Amino acid sequence: MKITSVFIVIPVIVGLSLTISNGVVQSATGDSQKGKQVFQTFCQVCHGPQGKGDGPVGMSLKPPPANLSSDKVQNKKDDEMMNILIKGKTGTAMPAWEKDLSSQQMTDVIAFIRSLGK
Repeated sequence: MKITSVFIVIPVIVGLSLTISNGVVQSATGDSQKGKQVFQTFCQVCHGPQGKGDGPVGMSLKPPPANLSSDKVQNKKDDEMMNILIKGKTGTAMPAWEKDLSSQQMTDVIAFIRSLGK
């Protein structure tokens, strides 16, 4: 391989890897309306309709589910929220959703959670 080819190939590979890695965590902006539908199906039973942690199952959990409208949650970065959705949260009843929800669905749920803080 010529030296000039290396200077072209390396930036292309780096650019593609950054695009791919960013696409996993920070895909296109989520749709809060679609996220609300996913939330109502999968999350509301624990977190409650307004995300306050007061769902019918959530009220009996120890520790209780997070209040998603709180500053503590709203101050989390999107990638932190995505990681919790993907892997769950150790020491709580928060399950991993990586096998049940697509990346886009989780991005949409994050957009809905953001709307709870307004």
